[in-house]
Amino acid sequence: MSELYPAIKHLHMLFAMVSLFGFLVRSGLKFSGSALLDKKLVKILPHVNDTLLLVCGILLAVIGGFNPFTQLWLLAKILLLVAYIGCGLYVLKWSNNNVQRVFGVLVALACFGGMGMLAVAKPF
Repeated sequence: MSELYPAIKHLHMLFAMVSLFGFLVRSGLKFSGSALLDKKLVKILPHVNDTLLLVCGILLAVIGGFNPFTQLWLLAKILLLVAYIGCGLYVLKWSNNNVQRVFGVLVALACFGGMGMLAVAKPF
């Protein structure tokens, strides 16, 4: 199974980039007040991608023997993921104006960057 690790890792990174791109596109649609946000495909595809992203992440943790309670970088990455999801909800559902949306997008980008940094550096 460990021979699959590199392929799963690359899929995980691909799904992460698609997730970020999708979030930024949907945020842009929200900024402009576009009706495209109400389309069924625009609502469903991010969930499909994020499910695949999560499955790949879990597989990587299992294959690599990573435990979020012993590798604290993974716990921090999971917490940043929860914050990233919260920012997405804030930007796309709960924010009332574009100033709030900009703030939410910037915090989401910081969370995403932090997750990437932790995945690469594994500092603790």
